[in-house]
Parts: sequence; structure tokens; C-alpha cells
Amino acid sequence: MTNHDISLSSFFGVVRNQIKFILVIMCVSFALAGIYCAMTPNIYRGEQDYRIQSAVTPRELVEVLGRLDQGKFEQIFSNPHSIKRVTVTPYREAKDKVKILIESEDLSTLPRAFSELIVYLKNMPLMVKSWQTSLEEINVQYQAINANMKKIDKIMAEAEGSGKRIYVTNPLDVYLKYQEILLLKHRLEMMHNSQDSIEMLSQASVSNTPIAPRKLFVFSLAGAMGLFFSIFISFYLQYRIQRKQP
Repeated sequence: MTNHDISLSSFFGVVRNQIKFILVIMCVSFALAGIYCAMTPNIYRGEQDYRIQSAVTPRELVEVLGRLDQGKFEQIFSNPHSIKRVTVTPYREAKDKVKILIESEDLSTLPRAFSELIVYLKNMPLMVKSWQTSLEEINVQYQAINANMKKIDKIMAEAEGSGKRIYVTNPLDVYLKYQEILLLKHRLEMMHNSQDSIEMLSQASVSNTPIAPRKLFVFSLAGAMGLFFSIFISFYLQYRIQRKQP
């Protein structure tokens, strides 16, 4: 117990004797942290969700797209030097959705960067070919549904005009099937009219607060390292002094 008290008192004694040195080292650490934060440009992040409306799955699109580096940035973006990172990530729970994340030094370029990236993705040969094939299939389905709709409308019109009754096992099944066809027809009409292989699901979520540099973390780390380093050097110097004493 006595040894513990002595060591603890010795610790505070060294700190008290070297308090100026410790404060100087910590001030230097905070100054270096401030210089780092001042010289490091702010990085802003934006996120947006999209749906792939083609036979190409999000994972296939990511594989073909490959790694997005500065070389590809120059092909995609009008201001490539401000773009620092781009990731296209498929959703695990959805087979047709992707999340796009873009990090840039210029906050004002983020909305345009999303549009430029989507244009690049739509013009990829894989997407163009897949969309043409999907559009042909949509046209075939659309024509078939239109034909079925005309038949149903004709039967219902003839029954109403002649006063005849249509007997079915379960009228609710017919009604539900009719509504299902209407919904599918509406969806195919939208896809046919839009001719868009990538659909935007939400507006870009852009943070006005920079994600880097993390100034609070940098200053906290600088303070902790400065305090540890200064105390370590103080004890080392005290140890050297004690060894030299007879």
C-alpha cells in the first residue's frame, strides 16, 4: 500500500514538475491538428436509391462497371477532380435496387454528379442491349394484355346490352383478375412510355456538413497523443536524471 502511494505521489510529482513541458507538447499537438484540418479539403457525401428496370441485375451491373477510379471519373463527370469516391451497392433485400454514394470536395456538384453517373450507366452497352430486349418483351406483353382487355370489355358490353347474365363460379375471382390485369397494364404503359432503364426512387440525400476531415476526432486524438507522449518523455527525462545522480 505504501509503495502504491509513493509511486502515485511520484507520478503527480513528475507531472507537476514538467507541467510546462506537457502543456507545450499538447499545444504543439493541437497546432498540428489545426494545420491538418485547415490543409485537408472538406469532403461531402450524397446518397440516392435507384431501381434497375431491365433484365440486368444490380450485381451484374456492378461487376461490369468495375472499379470506379480517377480514370473513369474523367469519362463520367464534368468536374472529375472534385469527385473523391463513388460506390454502387446492390440492396440485399431487393433484387432490382441499388444505392449510389458519391463523395466530392464541391458540395454544389453532387446533384449534377448523380445525373451524369446515371447517364453513363444507361449508355453502357450491357444496359442498352438489355433495355432493347426488355422493351420488345414489354411490347409483346402489352399487346397481349390489350387483347384480353378488349375481349373482357366486349363480353361485358354484350351482356349489359342484351340483358343476359354471366354465370361464373366465383364473381370475386373474375373481378380480382380484372383489377390485376388493369394494374399490370398501367405498369407496362408507364414503362413503355418512359423507356427508362434506371428509375430514381428518391431525391439525393446530400449532407451540408462535411464528413471529412473529422475535426472533433482529429483534435481529440491529437490531445490524447500529445498528453501521452509528453508524460512519457517527462518520466523518461526524470529517469535519466535519477540515474546520473550518485
